[in-house]
Amino acid sequence: ASIAADKAFHSCPPIFNELVNRHKPSAAAIKARRILMNLMESDGHNPNLGIEKSPPELGIYLSVIQRNNLYPTTEGPSQGGDVRPVNFDALFDVAEGILKASGGDQIVKADEIFLAWSAPPFGIRMGVAPLLLMSFLLEKRAHIAPYVDGRFVVELDELFVERLSRVPKTISLRWASLDGPKKGLVEALAQFVSDKLDVETSGTPLDVARQLVHFAFKLPNFSKSYRGGNHLIKLSDETLAFRAELLLADDPLKLLFEKLPKIFKL
Repeated sequence: ASIAADKAFHSCPPIFNELVNRHKPSAAAIKARRILMNLMESDGHNPNLGIEKSPPELGIYLSVIQRNNLYPTTEGPSQGGDVRPVNFDALFDVAEGILKASGGDQIVKADEIFLAWSAPPFGIRMGVAPLLLMSFLLEKRAHIAPYVDGRFVVELDELFVERLSRVPKTISLRWASLDGPKKGLVEALAQFVSDKLDVETSGTPLDVARQLVHFAFKLPNFSKSYRGGNHLIKLSDETLAFRAELLLADDPLKLLFEKLPKIFKL
């Protein structure tokens, strides 16, 4: 049986953590995994994600993320070297391939990726799959649009992490890399974000859209709802439509390539 399993799952990456590397981890392990995933988003720039003392999430981080040089580790693997095991590259290539196969026109459910990962030749267990997908999404965040219940989300926040961990079918993803004649539009919008909002972007459609939506949601409530009733402050129809689309945006690609050009007659 062991020989047969080795042959069937010959590309399974090395994961040495009994807390999460299970089909059904304990409630304590799920909690530690959730804490770790949130820290990967918020504290990825800090050594050991800023974790102090020795809670279970630190052990998961050291044995799964840092040991294998997965994003967002700030140090090389404890065993030396700075190249992650090739089986992780193969695993993430499968996820990227699934997303790219949609052509950017369709969203992909997270559990579709989990299903592919659980099958031969990988055999990834559900206890660790959300953690690995979180690492992949953070590494590729400039190219992947995340959705919760079909609605685009700006950040991989606590709600996203909770849903990814417990109800992955409510999480959807879309490949949002730039190609073709739309490049000029995205470059112009990236320059606008830099000049007017004083925010630098990576220049990808997703990052540009994220910053525009983030700006709109940070506006004071008055600025979000004001419709020009005061004769001293007039807002053009274009301005009102622009604000409305940013606040209602549920798809970054439609926002950039359909909604905004229609508003500004581009």
